[in-house]
Amino acid sequence: MTEPTDKQDSSNEEQLMHAFLVEPGSLPNASFLIRLFAFLLDYLLLSFLSFFIITQIILPQNSSLSMDQLVAWAEAYSNWLEIENSGIQDAMQTPASMPMPSVHVIDILSIISESFTLVFFTYFLISDFPLKGASIGKKIFNIRTISLVEPLKIPIMHSLIRSMAKTTMLFYLFPFILLIAFATKFLHKSKSWGHDLISHTMVVDEFKLRKMLNT
Repeated sequence: MTEPTDKQDSSNEEQLMHAFLVEPGSLPNASFLIRLFAFLLDYLLLSFLSFFIITQIILPQNSSLSMDQLVAWAEAYSNWLEIENSGIQDAMQTPASMPMPSVHVIDILSIISESFTLVFFTYFLISDFPLKGASIGKKIFNIRTISLVEPLKIPIMHSLIRSMAKTTMLFYLFPFILLIAFATKFLHKSKSWGHDLISHTMVVDEFKLRKMLNT
């Protein structure tokens, strides 16, 4: 007996969402601070997950690579940088050359970069498509990404575009692409972030949205 009612409620919600999407400005936009806190929470969780995958799964499978090599190079580079910045150096001595990473260190850095990129992209995609715009951070702070094209789900292509744009902002050409995406928030008439603009999405306050749909 409840199944027709559930379908009717879903249909009514979809009709209401279609009506709101005619004028996206009427939707309750999530505040910048709430989005920031939700993202920082997701970022911390994904960073721990990526670090675990790298140190406990990927590197142990290759005996020639270890975090000790990376730590040793990082310490040598830090010491060199400290000397260069402090200006403490004998005028009679030949200036110390910058410690260059070995082939193994370069391989480790590549693995770290690729692993972080893959983990973040996969998480963003899963959050937007199967989970309908609700990442862990967004769930906790009661906000959600919605599509401005489909009322109840984000199309897969839009999810891919959004996930790639967010991943690119974090790991490639940082902070230039991030600044461009941030600028659209204030310069474009939609007041949307760059990745929301190109993927036709919007992050809304879930509580306020539900309240609007139920009135």
